[in-house]
Amino acid sequence: MRRPTEAPPPKATIRYLRYPDLRARGIVSNCMTLRRWIAEHGFPAPVQLGPNSVAWEEPKVEAWLEERPTRAVTTAAE
Repeated sequence: MRRPTEAPPPKATIRYLRYPDLRARGIVSNCMTLRRWIAEHGFPAPVQLGPNSVAWEEPKVEAWLEERPTRAVTTAAE
């Protein structure tokens, strides 16, 4: 049992990615693709941070990227 004078354990903080962060990481290249991925391909919906500000939770974006199939690298026939 915790003593009353002990501080509570720290809460995990969630990092948020703004649209420029998604572009800088090479996840998406334009807004239309991002909207299509949200509507049709299960990309996480944004979180409203303010009246004109949205962001994506980094753990959800990372999980979505992990679930995506990777394209096989093909080599030219010799």
